[in-house]
This record gives sequence, C-alpha cells and structure tokens, in this order.
Amino acid sequence: MSVESEVSSLHVKKVNALHMLQNTMTNLPMNSLTDEDKKTPVASATIEQFAKIFERFEEFEARIKMFFGENAYFSIVASENVYHHNLLQFCMAEFFENEGFEKVFEAPSEWSDNEQPMISEAYCDLNKKFKVYLDAIIFFANEKTGSRFCVEMDTDPNSGITSYRYFYDDKSLYLKEAWTKYAKEHNFYRGKKIDATCQFLDVKSISWDDVILSDKIRNVIKKNVENLFKYRKILNKNKLDIKRGTIISGPPGCVVAGTKIKIRKKKEEGKHNIVDNTMV
Repeated sequence: MSVESEVSSLHVKKVNALHMLQNTMTNLPMNSLTDEDKKTPVASATIEQFAKIFERFEEFEARIKMFFGENAYFSIVASENVYHHNLLQFCMAEFFENEGFEKVFEAPSEWSDNEQPMISEAYCDLNKKFKVYLDAIIFFANEKTGSRFCVEMDTDPNSGITSYRYFYDDKSLYLKEAWTKYAKEHNFYRGKKIDATCQFLDVKSISWDDVILSDKIRNVIKKNVENLFKYRKILNKNKLDIKRGTIISGPPGCVVAGTKIKIRKKKEEGKHNIVDNTMV
C-alpha cells in the first residue's frame, strides 16, 4: 500500500470515528453539555471532556430512574418555535391538573449554570402576561394511577427554539400528543394580530403614516383600496369580491420584501386599518 493510500485510509478512519462520536453526542440530552462543551468542536474535544460528558449523562439518567422507580420509562425529543412553546406553556398547569397529574417539583435543567429554573414572561394578550419556562425540568405524578411524566426544556437564546425532552411510562404515553392538542384548542393567538416574534399588535393605533413606503407607492395602494369601497356596489353586482389584501414584494434585504399588509374598513371611523407583518 502506498504512503498516499495509507494516509487516506487513516483519514477515513478518523472521520468515521468522529462521525460516530458526533452521533453519540447528538443522542445525549443538551443538559449533559456545559457551555464550554457546546463551544468545542467534536474534532477538538479531549478524552477527558468526553468522559465527563458521559459521567454527567449517567448521573442525569440515574435521577430520572429514581423518579420513575419500578416503572419502565421511555423518552422522546422534540423542538418547538416560540409560537408553539408559548402555547404549550400557557396551558401546561391546567392541562396536567385536568389529567390528574400534580407537579412534584421543578429544577433547572441538569448542568445548568442557574440555581433555579430559568423563567421568563410572554404575552397572551396585548397587555396580559404569563409565566414561561426557558430552562427547566418539571416532574409530574399521578398518585391514583402511579404514573409519572417528566418534561425538560432548554431554550436557545439565539434562535428562540426550545428543545423538549419528554420522559413517560406506559400510562403517560398519551400525554405529549394530548398536551399538544389541548394547546392548539386553547390557542390564545387565534383571531389576534401578532408580529413575527409573537408580540401582539395594537392595530387601533396604526395608520397609513406607519407604512414605510415612498409617497408614490403608498398613494397607489391607498387609491386602489379606496376604489374598492368606492365602487363596491358595481363590483358586488357583478359578483366580484372586494375583500382584498395587498402583498408588497422586493429583492432580498428590501424593507418591504415579504411584508403583508391587510386593510380593513373601520365603520365607526370611516377609515382603513393597516396591519403590518401579521400572523393569525
């Protein structure tokens, strides 16, 4: 075998070994990794770092086993964006209480730098807030059935994505899907106006002056909208729907690219209401 082929073979073995380690790391809960671990590329990690990560993982697993006792348990991982995370958090206490599960205790996610669970606030209406867990482990138990359920949450501050890890036994297997369904049925965003960050919009205070466009384009849009109402009778007579929206598009980076403007007539004021970047 030539020197070149030997080097190539060693390289392939190293890459495969790193790939296997990376797969193993992926299967570990994120709370097994310290902030320093998360910054270290797999290829640069030392044996000591890997060993300590596995030790922390074993301690975490031992804690879960202690909670479930003799019950066999399983786990599943999911990721939720801000929208769905808020929906789950909003109804969590009510849902588990309805299902006969009581919160036994809560703690920061394993290996968190915080001494207490990381909790923030989110809006469920324009001026109403509620508690949201960002980094925590919460344990639930049903004393009547002896069932156990545990949910771990870890929110990435950069992306806003929350990693969920659910632990359940055969009696609590249904809870994850049932919780998600309950959250959708009690969606407090439904029928409301929010922006891309799930912040509620006060549409009553928005006018044409808030639309960031040139006067020429703004006047074109305004005229087209006003003409819909001006000629509504003749349009309706000819079976043309006047419920219209306007989508403004542009190249990547353009201020108006992907911006959706909905316009609705306010009968009490005889004006048009502008809603920018809405999610319903």
